[in-house]
Amino acid sequence: MRKDFRQFNHVLVALTLVFAAGSLRSLAQTTGLPEPLMAVKSAFETTSGSQPTKWLPVSEHRRPAGTAAPRNEATDTEQPGSKSRAAAADPRNAAAALVSGVPAAFSFPAVSNPTLLYGDYGYRIVVPAGATRLEISTVTSTPNVDLDLYVRYGADVDIAGGTAVADFRSEGPTGNETVIVTSSSSPVLRQGTYYIAFGLFTTGTAVRGTVTATVTMPNPGFVVGNYTLPAVSTTTLFTGDYGYQIVVPQGASRLEVHTNTSSNAEVHLYLRYGKDADLDNNGYVVADYFAAERSGNQTIVVTPSSSPSLRAGTYYVGFGVFTMGLPISGTVTASIVGGTSPVLNASYSLPAVSTTTLFSGDYGYSIVVPQGATRLEVHSNAGSNAEVHLYVRYGQDVDLDNNGYVMADHFATERSGIQTIVITPSSSPSLRAGTYYVGFGVFTMGTGVSGAITATISR
Repeated sequence: MRKDFRQFNHVLVALTLVFAAGSLRSLAQTTGLPEPLMAVKSAFETTSGSQPTKWLPVSEHRRPAGTAAPRNEATDTEQPGSKSRAAAADPRNAAAALVSGVPAAFSFPAVSNPTLLYGDYGYRIVVPAGATRLEISTVTSTPNVDLDLYVRYGADVDIAGGTAVADFRSEGPTGNETVIVTSSSSPVLRQGTYYIAFGLFTTGTAVRGTVTATVTMPNPGFVVGNYTLPAVSTTTLFTGDYGYQIVVPQGASRLEVHTNTSSNAEVHLYLRYGKDADLDNNGYVVADYFAAERSGNQTIVVTPSSSPSLRAGTYYVGFGVFTMGLPISGTVTASIVGGTSPVLNASYSLPAVSTTTLFSGDYGYSIVVPQGATRLEVHSNAGSNAEVHLYVRYGQDVDLDNNGYVMADHFATERSGIQTIVITPSSSPSLRAGTYYVGFGVFTMGTGVSGAITATISR
């Protein structure tokens, strides 16, 4: 059912937004131990949004003038090398950015009429090229409310003729709504920015909940290795140093292994769980899965319905060469669908400091992300009584620039000791195979800080 918005309040927040800019600054790293930062630069910047060009004949609903917007990592984030945090000048562009798969909490004030919540109350999600699915869902923790969901490509949701201007809508009678966009939707899924707004039909009640946007990318597979097998004079099994290993994480739903040779050779493919393929006493191959086409291009697919079924753990790849007298070269690729692997689970202890301090190097950690990964999540927990920021940087350690500003690719800067960073292909910078370095910024003085850090990688 399409709901009528002729009595809809038009909520476009045009207020002074105040954000604090406080970043770690200046460190003389003369020893292996971190030196205190020389200063913490703080500034408050205010910007005012321009008023909309069109109003409906209803009262405007605004946040109280001068009230700071809630801290949100999408709009209140220490950016690499930045020296301040500033709100967007145009409230239509102030929609907070979502990270794929990460719920964002919202809190909407009570309204006296059905109200469209967008602009600074809304959100946006960037869909990268090649994405196959976008799913946006809301879940309200406030009972018995009617909160509808609207999604629009390329521009914020608006009202025209008493109707929400949106490409997609979910208008059920509750606060739990879902919109799914794929290549078969109308309009179809496209690369770019999707804006998310809400229609609050319950009056007199403040509403809390979460919104989650998940972008699904195709699993392109990753190169396990390039192999070269020597010429043989009889059919030969190659394993051990000639073979490969593939680690399947918990929760994976599919493993596909493919070989492709560069010559007209017959090379069979063998896959075995937990150990190398081998020969029994009669010379037959011992493996769990076989691909034995009269070709050098072979494929094995393992799922929970296979026999034996797909399991978390290490699978070993071996080759059977049936072509004589010819050296053979080729490539092994694999793709894993689903699953999350814990790659870091450690406790850390940072000494007391007298000024805000960056801890990296021996105090930090590194995480190796493999080819084909779709998500890296790093979480630190030093308790709620300490303020410890979390930094992640690709390819090199977190550091300070000449002005004392943190150099990192990803930041988590809640005023707490509990921080989470999620990196996906739609992040900026996007997730890449390679090594990520983790550092900490301590903002609590005079007491040592202990905590735990975990990291998981999803495929």
